[in-house]
Amino acid sequence: MRPIPIGALLLLLVTGCGASLRAGVPDELPGDALRVAETASDRCMHGAPGPESPFREPLPGAVTDPELAQHLARFPADVRRTAVAAGIEPLLARVMRERDRVGDPHAPVLISMRLELAERISSLQTQLTAMEFECDCIRGLLQTELQEYEEGETDRQLAYTVSSLVVGASASVVAGVWDLANAHASTPFAEDAPLIISIGGAAITTALGAAALVRERRSIIYVHEHNILEPIVDGEDPELLYPRFVLRMLTMPAADGGPSPRDELIAEWTEVIDEAELGDQRALAETILFRDGGVYDPRLLALHESLLQSLGAKLDSLARDIDLLARAVAIALESSFDEEDE
Repeated sequence: MRPIPIGALLLLLVTGCGASLRAGVPDELPGDALRVAETASDRCMHGAPGPESPFREPLPGAVTDPELAQHLARFPADVRRTAVAAGIEPLLARVMRERDRVGDPHAPVLISMRLELAERISSLQTQLTAMEFECDCIRGLLQTELQEYEEGETDRQLAYTVSSLVVGASASVVAGVWDLANAHASTPFAEDAPLIISIGGAAITTALGAAALVRERRSIIYVHEHNILEPIVDGEDPELLYPRFVLRMLTMPAADGGPSPRDELIAEWTEVIDEAELGDQRALAETILFRDGGVYDPRLLALHESLLQSLGAKLDSLARDIDLLARAVAIALESSFDEEDE
């Protein structure tokens, strides 16, 4: 058998065995694989998805009746966009019509309608907060696994570094003692042995040092049938993972006709994935990221966490739209009465 060249041995030690990406649950788990527990991931959900979950009921669309729509003319386009997304534009139009008709802010019918409208508006922040919590909760789980991976890498690199120092020092001592013994011996024994030991020790030290510098790609099992990235990519949510209001806010075009928040997210995600330079594994990586998960490596898991961070920031930005809606409605309901009193 031909001996393995030192260069090939060094390359083998440096590259090691990397994680193999795989969609779905693997048949056999690698012995050193990390895992994001499904039970922990499930705890991030606020209620089970589906039609029975809160805020998943069908919502009304925009007002189409011209007579009713005229009562909404005082509201800016961005406020009406939020009202349509929330399914409260018809109710808002009826409240404004009733307010104009009765002219009395204390009329029982108007008070009842205003209370219903206020409750519907107050629930919007709850829906948004629930999705933000889920997004941040999942990010926390992924960050925990990535931190565990980093700690394992630190321990591994330290072990290789210490081993490199021990091998180098031991080889030097043995070679030096052997050389000294030969110098005082009447018949030197294996005169080339000290040189061979020094070279061998240097080669092993170099290999161990190189292995300490190269990061090992460990497998991380993360199966996520409940994947809040998937509806964003597909533009639809048949499993009702999102409250309908939140998904509408993400998918509806901007009030000025510009791209929707979802379109902006897709463009941002595409750029992030492009920068990851996944090569011929891109299609597989996107299947893992945006579908049911499977076997990740640390780089892909960090990419998933980055996509969730972008989604969380976009969700957080929607809070401003809710505030604008609530303020505009409050002003519209009170201002005319104040003007009439004057």
